Amino acid sequence: MSVSVIMTCHNEERFIVQAVESVINQTASSHIKEIIIVNDGSKDGSSELIASLGRREPRAHVLTTAGIGLPSARNLAIRHAAGDLIAILDGDDFWAEDKLERQLAVLGNGCKAGLV
Repeated sequence: MSVSVIMTCHNEERFIVQAVESVINQTASSHIKEIIIVNDGSKDGSSELIASLGRREPRAHVLTTAGIGLPSARNLAIRHAAGDLIAILDGDDFWAEDKLERQLAVLGNGCKAGLV
């Protein structure tokens, strides 16, 4: 199963690098097909940090909008997603390093849930 990680960012300069690194450093990193980061009209240094992350991490794709709001930014990223599964992370949140591994294990055990 491949995972598209959807991230939104609006003025998250203090957290965005750590948030993306928490995705890159997943124990199930090999399942991550792409990391789609929507920079939703940030006015701080987020744009430069996200661009740098995009150059450093080949799976990262950056979309830029002019402040369309969180729900619309997420929906935009989901429309661009190519993975079998979607995992959502906000630009000021971080994942435990085994988050995806544990979720994929639940799905791999025949779980019929639509959300883990």
